[in-house]
Amino acid sequence: MKRVLSGWLAVAVVLVLGTTDSRAQGFMDGDDPLLTLPDLFIIIDTSGSMGWTKFSCGQPRNACTAHAECEHYAAGYELCVDNRCSLQCDRKEAVRMVLTGTFTDSPWNCENQLEDGVLDIYKEYIRFGFATFDNNTYIPEWDYGDDSAAGQMQGIKTRGDFAGRLVDLVDPAVPDNFLANNLRVQTEACRTTASGGTPLAAALYDANYYFENWEAEIEYDDPLSGCRPKYVILMSDGVESWPGWYVSAVHQASQLFAAGVPVFVVGFGGESLAGPLNAIAAAGGTGAALMGEDVNELRQAFSGVLESILEGSTSRTNLVSQMSHLTGESYAYDTSFAISMNNGQGWEGSIRRIRVTDEDGDGIPEWDTSNVIDFADVLAGQSPSRR
Repeated sequence: MKRVLSGWLAVAVVLVLGTTDSRAQGFMDGDDPLLTLPDLFIIIDTSGSMGWTKFSCGQPRNACTAHAECEHYAAGYELCVDNRCSLQCDRKEAVRMVLTGTFTDSPWNCENQLEDGVLDIYKEYIRFGFATFDNNTYIPEWDYGDDSAAGQMQGIKTRGDFAGRLVDLVDPAVPDNFLANNLRVQTEACRTTASGGTPLAAALYDANYYFENWEAEIEYDDPLSGCRPKYVILMSDGVESWPGWYVSAVHQASQLFAAGVPVFVVGFGGESLAGPLNAIAAAGGTGAALMGEDVNELRQAFSGVLESILEGSTSRTNLVSQMSHLTGESYAYDTSFAISMNNGQGWEGSIRRIRVTDEDGDGIPEWDTSNVIDFADVLAGQSPSRR
């Protein structure tokens, strides 16, 4: 979410005028100690269909004229495509790469990758948690939450020593080191498997339970919990398998949204999947699902969600006005502070001056919106020596 910090005009002046680039700078440089990073709980589909469909993925490798010339062809995960050896990923491996980085060797693990996954790119801006489907009622040690009391053992996997286990939003041993926790999330994202069904409603039910209970479960007290934005991403390549006791994924998404946790939905599939997933996103307060049918589109979908979280809302400081005794005019000063990855630097500050008059003498001020000065635009047009 775009976070905007209210403050005094003088603070905003320092933020804008004190930078080499008058429009933006990286916000992890210590200039914004009041920033509250959002929490994002990612739920990844690990149903059997996530092992289907092969995509070209990773960096192009050596030149070739036949499949047999590719190093990993015999192992079944490299083909000659357009005269270049190309790694082949199934859906779970494609998600793994989008989250943790482009593969340079095998898609089966994350030992050889670029640091260009969405978890890498946004690691300084968002606190991530991670979970995968618990879709096997015959493995009770996977079960998370309170639904087992009603005879239900589906949803997301709990913490434990197994693939796809729950990773909390912070490591209770070092709760302030969210970069180290990001590595824990990436490690678990690289261990996902594919089997069983698609318990979307149960997973969202467990996500709601998680946000209500996770701090007590790991004995952690977040001093900023009351003002920290919270979100869920549900990524799926299919529709609900068996809602049953959980009513429906739409119902559970609406429950999360009512609790102040919007639900984003990323779909890995074609148009036939969009309708059901759109309904979940709408109930979760995020409008519609973001869809992808290949690795690049899936990366764009995840990036779109994360950018929406950073940029999704704006507020401003209270307007400050000062009368000019020479002209009888008044000016209102509007300041704001916003976070975005789109500018490539981290945050932007803005100060605008708006002319206010009482030309008809009725005592009611008129705002002259045709006479607005944005000081960032002014400074951006000046040489550095004049700023």
